[in-house]
Amino acid sequence: MTTEFDELFADKKQKKPDQLETRPVAGPEAAVETPAQGPATPLNSAWKIIIADDEKDVHEVTKMALAGIEFFGKKVQLLSSFSARETIELLRRNPDTAVILLDVVMESDEAGLLAVKQIREELENRQVRIILRTGQPGKAPEKEVILNYDINSYLDKSEITAQKLFTTVIASLRAYSNLEDVSREVCHTIVDSAKVGIMIVDAQSKNIVDVNPAGQEVIGLPKEQIVNHSCRDFFFGDIDGGRCPCHPVDEVLEHREQILMGKSGRKIPIFLSSVAIKLHGQQYFVDTFLNITELKKLQEQLRILAYYDPMTKLANRALFMETLKRKLKSATRYKEKVGLLFIDLNKFKQVNDQHGHHIGDLLLTEVGKRLLKSLRESDLAARLGGDEFAVILGKTTGRDKAALVAQRIIDDLEEPIKIECVVCEIGASIGISIFPVDAAEMETLIMKADAAMYKAKSVGESCYRFI
Repeated sequence: MTTEFDELFADKKQKKPDQLETRPVAGPEAAVETPAQGPATPLNSAWKIIIADDEKDVHEVTKMALAGIEFFGKKVQLLSSFSARETIELLRRNPDTAVILLDVVMESDEAGLLAVKQIREELENRQVRIILRTGQPGKAPEKEVILNYDINSYLDKSEITAQKLFTTVIASLRAYSNLEDVSREVCHTIVDSAKVGIMIVDAQSKNIVDVNPAGQEVIGLPKEQIVNHSCRDFFFGDIDGGRCPCHPVDEVLEHREQILMGKSGRKIPIFLSSVAIKLHGQQYFVDTFLNITELKKLQEQLRILAYYDPMTKLANRALFMETLKRKLKSATRYKEKVGLLFIDLNKFKQVNDQHGHHIGDLLLTEVGKRLLKSLRESDLAARLGGDEFAVILGKTTGRDKAALVAQRIIDDLEEPIKIECVVCEIGASIGISIFPVDAAEMETLIMKADAAMYKAKSVGESCYRFI
């Protein structure tokens, strides 16, 4: 029986070579992309169809049969492959392919069937419509293949007509389009209902293509004031002063904290996840972001609780020890000196016993303020517990400088302190040790400052002493 497809094939043989569309036979390493007719069509405005067959004549005849097809306002772009392996690689590069016209027998009797399994299982591509074509139906019985393989149509080459091929391809394009519509609708529903901000950024122009309602809420602007603007208009940079989120195209996935510029220049800390995707041959970034303002506030509150005395707002023992360790390490590196002052309040116990803990607590708070007033910003004042305080003098010139600071503290604390209706008169005994003059290790330095403080306290009046 002679079919219309056979007639096209015969007609092709009768034409002169220069009347036919020709292409070099692709080798095993690459497939050549060939539009059905006319100039190359942009990838996102054409239906991609892969012709997978090891016979060059089948490619030529199929192109003739599908020439000029236009469906839903989009033309057809035909891509050629000559083996199952080449088909898989071509599909990897063109995941938005709508239809594959797949021959069963190519480099092996079951090459096409194995390709079907690889497409569905390894590539996890469930959308592409697969039309299985075979010239040897005995090697791939239709009923068995339909039952066991995830294909969408089965054609016996001996029975194919141009009209049948056209009808099958159009039906497959319609099915693919319907799947795309459903997928698009599902994606939009998921994205729009997400509680985190989602932003799509064009990787080349760095312009924002889309943003979901949650993202609009975080930024504080409506969608029309966000899309078509550069992502640089909204992303200020990493919280630690790093780079813009408009990262290079080859960057696949990244999670980090970032500053987002919101309405009226408001800086919003966010947690950002970015992933690069390719859609219709174009590269995009999908940025998912979460407002972490409240988390940052909580972290700061926890940091204050962990490192600061709640009564005086001075550093606590934990921060004192960390800072001293860091200062000594730096001083060792740059051959500098560090002064350490241990301070014990005189007459505090009498005030506390006579006027109660309320006055005593307020007195300690005022002592903290006066300590800070006596120091430089680079110095650290800490409350170690009870009425004991400590001061770290960074980059001191030695004993003379430490003595001046100690005397200034004593003078400030000897000034009468009025707490509510009570006038409190206290003083301070201060012990001083200098790194590395008095000690080269932190523990020894602390021990010597503490010993010097008790030495000063034994005098019985406000004063400072070195070890």
